[in-house]
Amino acid sequence: MEPLSALLLILTAWAVGTPVAQSAPITEWAPHASPRADNPLLLGMSIHVEGFQQEARDEDQFDRHVEAITSFAEIAADHGAILTMEFSEVFLDAVVKWDSTVIDELKSMGHGTAVHADVGGQGDPTLEEMVEDLERQRAKAEPLGVDLRHVSGVCSRGPWVEAVIAAGYQSNNGPVEYCALSLDEDVVPSDWDLSGCTTPSVCHGQLKVNQDLIVHPYFIDSSSDFIIPKESGLVFIIGDSGSTAPCKAEAEGERCAGNSADIPYIEDTLQEYLDARDPDRVAVLSLTWSIGTIPDDAFVDDVFNVYDDVVASGQAKWMSNGDIGQAVIDAADAALVSTETLITKVKETSSGKTKVTGTVTVASGSVKAVKGGTVDIKVKKRGGSWKLMASGEAEKDGSFTVKIKETYPAGTKFKAAFKGTDDADSSTSKTYTS
Repeated sequence: MEPLSALLLILTAWAVGTPVAQSAPITEWAPHASPRADNPLLLGMSIHVEGFQQEARDEDQFDRHVEAITSFAEIAADHGAILTMEFSEVFLDAVVKWDSTVIDELKSMGHGTAVHADVGGQGDPTLEEMVEDLERQRAKAEPLGVDLRHVSGVCSRGPWVEAVIAAGYQSNNGPVEYCALSLDEDVVPSDWDLSGCTTPSVCHGQLKVNQDLIVHPYFIDSSSDFIIPKESGLVFIIGDSGSTAPCKAEAEGERCAGNSADIPYIEDTLQEYLDARDPDRVAVLSLTWSIGTIPDDAFVDDVFNVYDDVVASGQAKWMSNGDIGQAVIDAADAALVSTETLITKVKETSSGKTKVTGTVTVASGSVKAVKGGTVDIKVKKRGGSWKLMASGEAEKDGSFTVKIKETYPAGTKFKAAFKGTDDADSSTSKTYTS
């Protein structure tokens, strides 16, 4: 079994296409790609509520589907697990058609909710087409009380990342190899073979990116380079997407038993994520289970047994996908540096220059080194406007000295602003009047 092998818990069978080759690490961490947070390993399980295609017309079929997801949710709740019930559009239509309270019942058990959109997998859709599909489903989900922070099931040759952002979501998970078709050619790693990647069902394996990107969610803002972390944007959760645990013991066979033979693989994957996580970052084992077919209750119970001890010991924690995305955003916000910049003295030199000295202090956040950060000096003469006149570097202790190549009359105002080298900062400063 490859390190961090996929654990996508889907009980429906699908044909496995030619996987892309395992790549070497493809990117270094950008400043905001790895938000700091003293968290345990977060466990997020997406339940794709899908597959019963006639349930909006056949109440008996809908009732069977509801019974299956309710039974699953009750077993999870008995273990203290928090699921994210991600509803297909057909299921949302059925809830309205049959005036069901099932979504409220699932929420009352402590589970999260989201939308499973199934958008972008056909052809080469435009941004407008995907946004229209996503907004339509969002409009159906909102009056039913579905959490609209998170969406899954969006992947395309086209601008799927931009569509998710435009539709108002803040996090996304469940990417598969097919998503890579949206990448620019110069971004695709040289050892990835996407030639056989024709449909999502054929190209449904895990994205073969480096371990950091799999374990630690990061921000993306473009479909053309979503394997490169950005400073802000959509929270992207990869985790164990794109394969199926019940197939592990059958060597990825076409029929998946989903029985005790699969449990050792599930245990191994959990341990791999525990070993790989950085305790200073938000780390997530993101799992998916599609209740398009009805799972065996005993097997479901065995799966949740795997996580009980690590949760009880504090090494791991169950969380909904909406809350996971929010945790990543909150950690990034906490990592932002706020500084206070104070000019302590302005002095005219004998050579006809003005020397401005002062200090930079960190008010909040964490800066590894103030040294090397830039201090901009702005000047405002009486009756004039603020103008940037000179820049310099702060020393390790936060002190700075910046020289301006001219002198100024009494009553001139000076202010300084600091830009750190580690993280984006919010700089405040007091005005100094000569």
